[in-house]
Amino acid sequence: MIHLLDFIKIVFMEPEQPKKRVLFLSKHNATRSQMAEALLKDFSEGKIDAFSAGPEPTTINDFAVLSLQEIGIDISHNHPKPIEFFAGQNFDVVVSLCAQSTEQCPTFLGGKQSLVWNFANPADSGGSDEEKLRRFRDFRDALSQKIQAELMHLR
Repeated sequence: MIHLLDFIKIVFMEPEQPKKRVLFLSKHNATRSQMAEALLKDFSEGKIDAFSAGPEPTTINDFAVLSLQEIGIDISHNHPKPIEFFAGQNFDVVVSLCAQSTEQCPTFLGGKQSLVWNFANPADSGGSDEEKLRRFRDFRDALSQKIQAELMHLR
């Protein structure tokens, strides 16, 4: 049996708008785009659909997994995807995460809005495991700020 209050909510409520869709791109879909996808999903509490891909997918970087686990986000079971996986799909925003001076930014034609965020890949430089993890933490924090500043209005 439906209650009167529930009936009123159903009848007079505005129809739910479809979720905004965001696609993050990086060369290997192993670090930057995977982290961005996970962070946006977490920040938006499921109100924005986030995806990631790359033209040359490899395997997810262990330091990317670790740096997100530190803040309660698990990407250990994610799988890198080729850009072609999303062919024919439309997105409200497509974000290429690349250092323009060092690599070609992946492109995708199905976006209403395209952004390029100039982030160097934290996996590209050496050092001890402690130094690598510090770089990944710094990247995670910078990426978090960028996402919150530029994409949270979509919800």
